Amino acid sequence: MRLRRAAARCVCLLVALAARPLSAQVFTRPELQWETIHTAHFDVHFPHAMRPWATDAAGRLEAVRDAVVALVGSGPSRKVTVVIDDPYNVSNGASLPILDKPTIVLWPTPPEPSDEIGHARDWAELLTVHEFAHIAHLTRPSRNPLQRAIWRLLPLDISPIARNSPRWVIEGYATYVEGRITGSGRPNSVARAGVLRQFALEGRLPTYAQLNGSPQYLGGAMAYLAGSAFLEWLVARSGDESLPHLWQRMTAREDRDFVAAFSGVFGDTPQALYGRFTADLTGKALRAGTGAPVADRVLVHGPPAPLLRARGRPSPHARSRSGRCARRPSVSCGPAASGDPGSRPRRRVRPAAVFRRRRSRTGNPRRTVARRCIPS
Repeated sequence: MRLRRAAARCVCLLVALAARPLSAQVFTRPELQWETIHTAHFDVHFPHAMRPWATDAAGRLEAVRDAVVALVGSGPSRKVTVVIDDPYNVSNGASLPILDKPTIVLWPTPPEPSDEIGHARDWAELLTVHEFAHIAHLTRPSRNPLQRAIWRLLPLDISPIARNSPRWVIEGYATYVEGRITGSGRPNSVARAGVLRQFALEGRLPTYAQLNGSPQYLGGAMAYLAGSAFLEWLVARSGDESLPHLWQRMTAREDRDFVAAFSGVFGDTPQALYGRFTADLTGKALRAGTGAPVADRVLVHGPPAPLLRARGRPSPHARSRSGRCARRPSVSCGPAASGDPGSRPRRRVRPAAVFRRRRSRTGNPRRTVARRCIPS
C-alpha cells in the first residue's frame, strides 16, 4: 500500500512538472556562457563570470565529501552534478537526491551577518557542506529487494529516507552536519541559542506537530533550528552512531516507516522524546534565566571542534568519532572580585574579533586583529 501511494505521488509530481515547462529555468540561465570543472566525484557547471567563486568551491568539494561521508556513514554511488548560478542575488542552495543523478544547486551570494545563516567562517564552505549533507543522507539506497525492483521501474529512483522522513529530519540533519563539519553554521550561532532560549522561556517552543513548519513567527525555520537541536540532544543521549544506525534501519531489508525505525534506535517514539527534549530545554532556560550555570550547547553558544579546517582541508578531529566538543577560550572583563563589597565580580565572556593597534619593528603603527569582550 505504501509503495502504491509513493508511486502515485511520484507520477503526480512528474505530471505537474511536465505541465510547467518554464520551471526548468528557475535555477539556471542557459543563455550565459557556461564552463565545467571535473573532479573525482563532481561535475561543476558555472557561468564564465562566476569562475573565481566556482573554482574555489570546486577545490573544496572532495574534502567536504570525505568529511561528510565519514560522519553520515554513506555517500552517493554516482557522480554529483553541481550547478552554480546566481539568478536572484539570494543566499541559498538546493539538492535533488535522485539516486542515479544526484544534483546540487549553489547560489554564491553570501548572507548578511545578521541573517539566520550568516554565522559562517566561509559561505562556500557552509553551503557545500549543507547541500552535500542532503545528498549523502538522502541517497542511501534501499536494501529491500521488492522496493529496489519497483522503484527502478519508475522515472525517479528515490531513497526510503527521502520518501519517509519528515521535513524536520531532512533539514535538521543537514543543519546538524553543517555545525559538526564546519564548527560554524546555525548550530554554533548565538541566533539559534537565543531563539530557542527565548521561545522556551515564553512557553512557545513548537510542538512535534509544528516542527515541520507552522504559521507562527519563525515557524518555517524551526525544522532547521529546533530540528538540529533535537538531533544533538538525541546524539548526546544515545551516542554518535545512533543517527547512522537510524538511517540503516530506514533502508533495511525489512520495510519500516520512520517512527518504527526511530523507536528501534532510541527506545521511544519521536513524539515522546521530543516532549522530553522540550521539557529539558525549558528547564535549562529557566535555570539560565536565574543566573545558574547551564552547560548546554543549545542554550550557551560554544562551537565544537570542526571536522573540516578552513579552505577545505580535513581537520585532525575528522579522524576522531568521540564527539567531544572544544569550546572557545573564555576571557574576563571588568573589575576582579575582591573583599571590597562594592567591587563587581568578573564576567565570563567570549572573544570576538575587533581591532587594536600594535607597533611593528619599524615603530609604525599597524592594524591587527585582536579580541573584544562580549558577555556569554
